[in-house]
Amino acid sequence: MKLILITLVALVVGMMALAAVGCKSDAESAFDVGMDLINEEVRSLQGMEEALETFERAIELDPTYARAYVGRARAHWFLDEYDLAKADFDKAIELDPNDPTAYHWRGAYYRIELDEFNKAILDFDKSIQLEPDNPEFWYERGRTYHSLEQSARALLDFDEAIDLS
Repeated sequence: MKLILITLVALVVGMMALAAVGCKSDAESAFDVGMDLINEEVRSLQGMEEALETFERAIELDPTYARAYVGRARAHWFLDEYDLAKADFDKAIELDPNDPTAYHWRGAYYRIELDEFNKAILDFDKSIQLEPDNPEFWYERGRTYHSLEQSARALLDFDEAIDLS
């Protein structure tokens, strides 16, 4: 009897472990495919359009999945669909105001496409507040300070980025 009970417990624990490994939602799986397409070393128009489709699928499957909006915003940005990119960055932050990546990418968008450096600084400040150990966030804020000709602040951020790397 004891051996049967131990076997049943082991079986249940094993099944739970397998379920945990395979518990990724369809929306997360679609997001992962889109990120793979965005992060490819050689980005192509076709690849970015495919990424856009996978992020749209992720959003259809889970309209509250903020990370999918960030991914779709990046795809729109690459495709020069600036208004759509901005709307998706804003939606991602609305859905998850604690996602440092959303602030980081919107900050980059403000700096690179709109030359709205003060807005970029605010977004980079928020990304750093949420994830202070991410060197990329410090580096990007430093680049923005450099664009504002605030060299001392830029150097402080660059130093922090190096220290964290």
